[in-house]
Amino acid sequence: MKTKIENDTAMFAKSIADKRHRNADWAISSVRESASITSEEALDIGVIDFITDDLPDLLKQLDDAKSATKRSTP
Repeated sequence: MKTKIENDTAMFAKSIADKRHRNADWAISSVRESASITSEEALDIGVIDFITDDLPDLLKQLDDAKSATKRSTP
C-alpha cells in the first residue's frame, strides 16, 4: 500500500509540474527520495521563477514578469 501511495503522489506532483511548465523530474524526486533543495537550486533547475526578499519585491517581480509576457505576445 505504501508503494501505491508513493506512486500516486509522485505522478500527481509530476502532473502539476507538467501543467505549470516546471521541472517534473525534480517533482518526482521530491516525493520518491524526499529531495530537498535550496531556493537558489530551485531557481536554477526551474522549480521556481524568482526569489524575493519581501512582499513589495514579490509584487515588483510579478509585475515585471507580467510586463515581459505582454511584450512578447503579438
